[in-house]
Amino acid sequence: MNDVSPKAKMTVFFARFLQVMSLVMVIKFLAIGILESICFDGDFANGAFQVFNPLRRIADGQVLGKDFHYFHGQSIPYLFYPLYMLFGKTIYASELSRHITATVMMFAALLFFSFVFTKKWNKAFLFFGVIMLLSIITKLDDNLFEPRGSLKNVRMILPIFFIGIQLLSTPMMLKAILSGVFLSLSFLCGTEQGLALGAAFLVTGIVFPFFYRPYDKQCHIYIFFTVLSSGIALLLYMFIKGIDPFISALKFNIVTVGKDQFWYFGVPPNKLFASFEQLSTDSNVRKLTFRICSELIAVIAVLKLFASRTMFPKNGIITIAIMLMYGVASSLSCLGIFTTQYLLPFRLMLVLIASMVIFKAGDRVLYYIYRIISPKIMFFTAIAVIAGLCYSNYIDVPGLREKIFLLKKNKAGTPLRLSQYWSEYTKSIIDSIETNRRDKNEPVSLWSTYSGLIHDHYGIFNPAEDYIIHALGPEKRTAYIDTFKTVQPEFVETIKRSYFPYEEWLQTTTWENAANNYISFEPDANSEIFNIPREWIPKGNTMLLVQIDYSITNPMKKIPFFGKTPRFFVIPEIFDGTYFDHRSEIDDSRFPQPVSLPPYKNNVTFPLVVRSETIRLHFKTFSFFPGVSFTVKKISLRTLHISEKLYDMVR
Repeated sequence: MNDVSPKAKMTVFFARFLQVMSLVMVIKFLAIGILESICFDGDFANGAFQVFNPLRRIADGQVLGKDFHYFHGQSIPYLFYPLYMLFGKTIYASELSRHITATVMMFAALLFFSFVFTKKWNKAFLFFGVIMLLSIITKLDDNLFEPRGSLKNVRMILPIFFIGIQLLSTPMMLKAILSGVFLSLSFLCGTEQGLALGAAFLVTGIVFPFFYRPYDKQCHIYIFFTVLSSGIALLLYMFIKGIDPFISALKFNIVTVGKDQFWYFGVPPNKLFASFEQLSTDSNVRKLTFRICSELIAVIAVLKLFASRTMFPKNGIITIAIMLMYGVASSLSCLGIFTTQYLLPFRLMLVLIASMVIFKAGDRVLYYIYRIISPKIMFFTAIAVIAGLCYSNYIDVPGLREKIFLLKKNKAGTPLRLSQYWSEYTKSIIDSIETNRRDKNEPVSLWSTYSGLIHDHYGIFNPAEDYIIHALGPEKRTAYIDTFKTVQPEFVETIKRSYFPYEEWLQTTTWENAANNYISFEPDANSEIFNIPREWIPKGNTMLLVQIDYSITNPMKKIPFFGKTPRFFVIPEIFDGTYFDHRSEIDDSRFPQPVSLPPYKNNVTFPLVVRSETIRLHFKTFSFFPGVSFTVKKISLRTLHISEKLYDMVR
C-alpha cells in the first residue's frame, strides 16, 4: 500500500476545510438574519419597509401594478410573501422572510452554478468553497447574503441561475426554453438587472461567433428561441396577473423610474459620477474606480497565469463572455448613484470567473504555492487567515444582547418585537395621535413620507405611495400632491433631519409636499412628528422661497440612458462664504444641499434661510458630453409665512 504524500494530505484537508467553511458561512448569515429579525431595529427608509409595506398591501388584497407599484421589479414582493404569510404577517414575519429568502435563494443560485460547472456534488461544494473564500477576501460575502437597502443581492439571484443554465450540457431547445424562462424572471424580479442580462446575452450571442468560430452555426438559432421563450413566458405572466396591472407596472419600472434615475436620485446627499472631471477632483470617485480596476486587474492576472484555451468547454467560453458583459452593463447604474452596491453584480462576476479558473487550474495553483511555501505552513496559514477574516467581520451582531434581553422580556407569543428606540418612537407617535384625534370612532387619518409601523399599528395604508421617493415622474408626483390635498390628513409623519439627511433633499425635489405640511401643521412637542431641530439655523432668520426659471441645453438628450446622465445644480452659499462642494472631505451636512433641476421642467422652487443681506447662488453642470448647459432666466423670491416652530424644519 502506497503512502500518501504530505502535499496530497494537506490538499485534501484544505479542500474539506473549504467545503465545511462555506457551509458554516451560509449558516452564519442565516443565523444572523434570524437574530436581527428577533428584535426589529431597522432603518426608517430602506431595507425592512421596502419589503414590509408591499407585503401588507398584498395581504390586504391589493394588486401590484393596479393599486401600488414596486420600485425594483414588479414581482420581487411575491418572493417574500409565502414566509411572510407563514410567520404571521407582522414586521417580525416580514424580516424573517426577507433574511431567510435572500440567504437561501443566493445559496441555491451559487450552488446551482457550482454544480453545473463541476458536474458532481462533492466538487460543487468544493467550488462553492472557492467562491466563498474569494468573496471573503474581496469583502463581498456580506453583500451577497444580506438583503440590504435596495435588495441588490436579491435582484441578481435569477441572473446567476440564467448564467448557470448556459453551462448545461442539454439539448439546445430545452436549454433555450430554460434560458428564456429565467431571463424573463430576471426582468420581473429586478428590472435593470434583467435588462442588463438581456443586453449582455444578445450582444455576446450576436458578436461572439465572429471571433469564436465553433459557435457560428447554431448560436443565432439558440438566441432566437431563447428570446422567443422569454417573450412567451412574459405573455403568460401578463395573462395570469392581468394585462392592465402588468402594463402599468412595466411602464412604471422602465419609463417612469427612468425619467428620475439621474436628476432625482443621483444627486447629493448621494454620491454621483457625472463628469470625467471628477476622476481628478472627487476622492470618492477615485477610490471606487481604483477598487474596481484593482479587482479587474487581479482577475486578468489569474486568467493570464492559469487559463488556457482548452481549459473550458465551448459553452464555458461564451458563458464567461456573457458574465463579463452582464457585469459591465449592470454597472451602468453607477451613473445614477455612484456606490459599491451598484457594482455588486460586476464584482461577483469577477469572483465567479476567477473561481472557475482557479478551480480548473487547481493542480497548477498548488504547484506554484508549494514551490514557495511548505504544505503544512500553507495549510495552517490559510486556516488562520480565513478564520481571522470570518471572525473580524461577522461574528459580532450589533445589539445582540439587547435583542436577547427584549426577547426574554416579551411575553410568549408576542408577535411584534421592537428595539428600545423603536418602542419609544412608536409610543410617542401613538400617544400623540390618541391625544389629538378628533373622532376616535373613525379610522386614523395619517399621512407619512415613509410609512411603516404606525400605519401597521392602526391597520391602515398611506393614501398615496408608501415612500414619497416612489412618487416618480411629473405625473405621479403631481398626483401625490393632489391626493394629499384631497385627503386632508389629520396627522402627518416625517423623519427628523438630524436623523435623516435626505429630508432636506425631499424639500427641494418635492417642495409642494413640504409646503402643505408647513402651512397646515405644527410640530407636536410630545412626539417626533415634525420635531426636526437644526442647531445651525439661528433664531430670527427670514425664511424665503426661491423660484428659478431656467432652460436646459442638452444635444444628447435623445440618446437612450446616457442622454439623461447630465446633472444641473443650483448651490446656495451659506453664511460664512462657503458652499457645498462634492469634492469636500468634511461633513457636508452643515451645508445647504445643492438643488437638482428636473430636465423635463423649466422651473424649480425651494426654501432658503437668509443669514446675511446677500444671497449667493452658484450654478454647476456635470456632464460627460460637451455642449450641455442650463441658462437661468429668472429668479423670484418671496417670504414664507409659517409657524416659528417650523423654522428648524427647513434649510
